Amino acid sequence: TALAAGQEVNLFRVITDAENTERRQNGYSITTELVAQDDVLVNYIIPAATPAAITVGGATTGTVGGAAFLSAVYQNRTATLGVTWTSSDETKAIVSPHGLVRFLAAGSVTITASYPGGTAGTKAITIS
Repeated sequence: TALAAGQEVNLFRVITDAENTERRQNGYSITTELVAQDDVLVNYIIPAATPAAITVGGATTGTVGGAAFLSAVYQNRTATLGVTWTSSDETKAIVSPHGLVRFLAAGSVTITASYPGGTAGTKAITIS
């Protein structure tokens, strides 16, 4: 069937090991292993024809030395892998590839989440 917008897919590479191939009376037995393709297309959400907005959820305030997780929702699904997170001011806050924001200094910062096929979403955070 054709893939539809908003559908979540996983793409794996199949590796076969010829040494594990056995001849049996009814045929062959082959051992296979599924290996993720460097996080490419694992939990990938098929984009809509018109770019959909990303909604960023999580804290709007933080304290210096603290941390908080942000979430990205794309086409009504929580996007985990494939989201690119950026901070508007890395002297005030840095963000990991998984949405963990570490608060470094007092002030205001905007965290942006981008996802292929979507329009970027932002979260303004005030750090005290």
